Amino acid sequence: MLDQFEEVLEGRPSTYLLEHQTIKLRLDDLKPLNIALVGGEYKLGSGSEGTELERAVEMLLDGLLPLPSLRAPRIATKSNRPELCDVLAFGPEFEYALVVQAKVDGVLAAGPSRSPGRRLASIQKNLTAAVGKGRGAARALARGVKIEHELLEAPILAPSPDRIHVLVVLSEMHAGLAWEEIANLLLAESSPGTLFHVLDATELQRVISACQMTGGEMAAQMLDDVLARRWALMKEHGTALVRFAFQ
Repeated sequence: MLDQFEEVLEGRPSTYLLEHQTIKLRLDDLKPLNIALVGGEYKLGSGSEGTELERAVEMLLDGLLPLPSLRAPRIATKSNRPELCDVLAFGPEFEYALVVQAKVDGVLAAGPSRSPGRRLASIQKNLTAAVGKGRGAARALARGVKIEHELLEAPILAPSPDRIHVLVVLSEMHAGLAWEEIANLLLAESSPGTLFHVLDATELQRVISACQMTGGEMAAQMLDDVLARRWALMKEHGTALVRFAFQ
């Protein structure tokens, strides 16, 4: 089954990141950032912002992982064919999976009539909803779920990995959010086989760039280790506002 899954996904072109620097993992305060990704720009506030963020995640993962990621895979066994998650990807030999929920409604995209407090409350609410959707997708993947996608010739039982990373990808890691509460939520949802994370597209690019510096077959495997390290740092310091900083 895994060989069949791999065969139907082979042959998709990769996107390579250009950023190669030495990194150090540390906690840092974040300032609002515009997102400029290698291979294109992600424009805050555009009408297709959600789709662009999902495509940005897809592009970044495809630049590292051996198999192409699946954007908006659907559950084949349910009559209404709901989406399993926004993006689904697998590490080498299906040892780990990435379940991605992308949320866009950031501070920069909100209307000027809304107060900063209401904007932050809206982001927090939608982040919590994304965690809930990620939880459902991770459970379905762990117990075995049949998915369909345009890259697959027919519906197929998704591989059950040893570890699942649920990534809630925001358009911006705004410093005004209750990051301690968010950390508590992510830690409460996590288990030894499933780790929950929150980051933005810029942070994801930094993490992937760090992995690519190793080169060769270890680059894709390193992503699992780096995310686990990042999760442990969140647990140690009690905040989800964690970021790689290039030195």
